[in-house]
Amino acid sequence: QSGYGGGVCIYFSSEYYDLKKLFSCSRESEILAIFCELDFTKFNICAIYRPPACSKAHDLSIYRHKALEQNATRIVAGDFNLPMHAASYNDIEPKHPILASMKNEGFYQLIDFPTRPASGNILDLCFVANDSSVADWSVTATNLIPRCDHLQIRIEHEAPRPLKLIANMKL
Repeated sequence: QSGYGGGVCIYFSSEYYDLKKLFSCSRESEILAIFCELDFTKFNICAIYRPPACSKAHDLSIYRHKALEQNATRIVAGDFNLPMHAASYNDIEPKHPILASMKNEGFYQLIDFPTRPASGNILDLCFVANDSSVADWSVTATNLIPRCDHLQIRIEHEAPRPLKLIANMKL
């Protein structure tokens, strides 16, 4: 996108099955969505770049994106360009419409440290649906791309393994 940095990516560190990809790019945003199944868990992972001058109408179209459907564990992460401080999403009522919509739909924001060191703001956000335990998520800052003006975020999930059922077991 001319005039803005932009660009989104998703890296996987384990094998994936039944991978489906959806990418949309407009003058107002970039969205990369991955629909996949890892072991026995289905994930919808959506990476978003939202420029600072994004319109309210486009914000609503981001929120209503197909990747946010409720048929799997939902993760939405990216550069939302909404300067926040650690307490401004989970602890108080968010003022921006897209943040209010995410909160009303049961999404919890995981990142609680500045992702843009120069300004001290949290511009990069990671939302998970409340149907997954927040305690199962680990979020850390990395600096894999040294010339980037944002920290890169590593997000890991500890999903419980399903119990194997043993038929005709007598105790």
